[in-house]
Amino acid sequence: MDPKNIPKPPVKSADEVQHEARKRSYAIHAAYRTLGDIAQRHEPTIQARWAKKSKQKRLKILLDAWPGMARSNRPDWEVALECSCSEIARRQGAEYRDGYMWPSINQDALLKPRSLLLMLHARARNHPSNFAAGDRNAMEFGIITIAILPAVVHGPDHHSRYVMILNGATDPEAYGRLVPCGDSRAQFDPSQGLLVLEVQERILNFLVAFCQSILGDIPPADLTCDLKFPVRPLPILKTEAETNGGFDSLAAMAAEAPYRLPALIDFARLELVLEAKATAACDHIWALREDPAYFVDCISDILEHKVEVLRDTNGKLHPSLAKGRESVFGSYVISDLLHDGIHQAHNFIELHRQAKGLRLLYAKHASHLSTADDLPRGSLRLLEAVRRATSASPPLRKFFVRTPPGRLSKEGFEAAGMRPASIGKLTKVECHFFSLLGSLLDHASVMLPFYGMPLLLDDLERLLQSETEAANLLSSRLANLLGDLSIMAQCLTQLDLFQPWARTFHSATMDKIDTLKRHWEAWNDPVRIPFNALTVEDFFPVAHLGDVSQKRFCYPADKRPTKENIEALRRAENNLDVFWKAIDLITLKKCNQFRDTAIGTVLSENRTLYRTPEWVGDSDHKLSPRRTRSKNWKAQLGTTEKIKIKTKGIFPGSTPPIEAATPETTPTELSPEQPTPPTVAVDAHALKVFRTLFFNPGATSSPGEVPWQDFVRAMTSTGQFTAEKLYGSAWQFQRRDGEGQASIQFHQPHPRSKIHFTMARRMGRRLNRTFGWTGSTFVLKENEKTT
Repeated sequence: MDPKNIPKPPVKSADEVQHEARKRSYAIHAAYRTLGDIAQRHEPTIQARWAKKSKQKRLKILLDAWPGMARSNRPDWEVALECSCSEIARRQGAEYRDGYMWPSINQDALLKPRSLLLMLHARARNHPSNFAAGDRNAMEFGIITIAILPAVVHGPDHHSRYVMILNGATDPEAYGRLVPCGDSRAQFDPSQGLLVLEVQERILNFLVAFCQSILGDIPPADLTCDLKFPVRPLPILKTEAETNGGFDSLAAMAAEAPYRLPALIDFARLELVLEAKATAACDHIWALREDPAYFVDCISDILEHKVEVLRDTNGKLHPSLAKGRESVFGSYVISDLLHDGIHQAHNFIELHRQAKGLRLLYAKHASHLSTADDLPRGSLRLLEAVRRATSASPPLRKFFVRTPPGRLSKEGFEAAGMRPASIGKLTKVECHFFSLLGSLLDHASVMLPFYGMPLLLDDLERLLQSETEAANLLSSRLANLLGDLSIMAQCLTQLDLFQPWARTFHSATMDKIDTLKRHWEAWNDPVRIPFNALTVEDFFPVAHLGDVSQKRFCYPADKRPTKENIEALRRAENNLDVFWKAIDLITLKKCNQFRDTAIGTVLSENRTLYRTPEWVGDSDHKLSPRRTRSKNWKAQLGTTEKIKIKTKGIFPGSTPPIEAATPETTPTELSPEQPTPPTVAVDAHALKVFRTLFFNPGATSSPGEVPWQDFVRAMTSTGQFTAEKLYGSAWQFQRRDGEGQASIQFHQPHPRSKIHFTMARRMGRRLNRTFGWTGSTFVLKENEKTT
């Protein structure tokens, strides 16, 4: 921004600031007392009347109480999307300033049934000091972009420095008082403290005006009269779960957060979410080794999101897809499969470990908790994964074109370049979608550090939920990645809730930046260093083993158990075992340090894998899957002589011979990995869902598909789980009793909200490993049985 275009901030003396602060403090406390008195007597009536009002009548009440109220949600963000920083700085009239000072005061949000009632309840029954940090944070974007200009405050000698007391002060004299600056980062800069007081004064006056308007049949003087209207019991507003069909929504809770009492940081919840995600990431790694159909789905997903599969602007294929060079492209796909899975599991395992440590530390030394931890670092890897997948994602391909590659690198592969396609004018929804996604992914974006990843993801989630056109622009892979990224963002959000200490995070981080860098390197090096030794060329000899286009992994698990189908199942499982034996050999030889990482520990478990038993020649044979005990991963080097990889004379495109023996396993009859749970009585609809998840082709004619909402309903109908929609496609199911592993996460299918058979089988196996469930766990309720 040109310095000439930056307006100069007003200059005020400490005495002027103190005078203004005291005046506003008394006005705030007067409005707070009035609002509290009204709410104690009339809040149930206000809730009932507001629920009955039409949208038009609600809007009239809002505009009478706040003339010129912004129309759209987050009006500060809407202006930022349309303007450069210099234009933002010039737009400082009341019309624009309101949007930056009070971004939560807008028609879109307050016309909804709950938002205004939540704000009324919170502000009427909790002292303004509880909201000071949140009110300051809400205007952060406006301050950074110079749309809001705090005053410059100086003392009598132009060197004295002050802080304004807002946290913990509860009377008009103390609230907003200036004191000499000491080591109190948790208090406020005087110029920004003045802005907080201005924000609170107007919000409280607005809420008083709203109450008087909706209670217009009662004279204002009578509203707080004890004789006519005695104090009533505290009313209860319906929860989000009660209003949307039985499940909580993290996106809805985030949208309502500005209107609630700022929450306390919930370390237990943070640990629970990260534990479930870490378990899901580890289950993903094992599922790739166990289930040929799942392996094919994941490889295909990566393939269709590689930009190299697109023809360039000259209509030509990428050189890596030329005949004879398939192993080059295949090696990159295998590398993505390994790196994405390993890094995701490593990040969430470590985040869960740190969250658990924070919970224990807080419980023991709450007042001495260190606030400068590096929890959200793993988000960088996820941002890069989303960035890579975006332009080649099938729903987004029409918006991008691939440019012809330049000179090929020595391994015969060059990352393809992408640029926007010329497709004419974008719709308003498409513009909004790409603005948000671009702000998240563009390396040069100023919006990510200014606006913050959690808020950007909140706005993106809100757009995806409200606009079908936007939701249709996401592929299933992108939806999953954004869901994982949003869980990372929740780590940031939870830490921001730790007020007033959260206001010291940035300065504490700057003070310890070198120490934090060393901590970050120590955290990341166990995975980074080993994988730096592993190159794409290492996978050239084995790329053909993972080729999903040659029907090596045809897996007819949904077919009737005939001799041919059983042999096909066993052949696919054997081919998958051969592939992973070859990958393990390469990884262990090149990445010896990898043994000692968290992922090395996971892969060293004596995990049991589902394997199909041999056909017994019985015409009435029923498929009874068996489990085989997987070999200890660290001991794989002791058996790798059965895989011979030709390492000399390998060139791109060659297909070296690999000989592999059938994995040595000892099948055992299928049994749950957890203690056998008691039977669960469910209704007919839920029983149908669970029979699909635990499908037995010998007992059930056709697996079919399961609508996602039917699955959610089935899980909650057991009486053992509550359901919560996180972000993107992620859902969490939390056990009510909290025993064992307390929660499990699944991704909702996208764009079709139906669970296909391969996914249903994987979900059933995860439920079996986590909770011990099998098909026989569920029985029909007595009152639904027919005679």
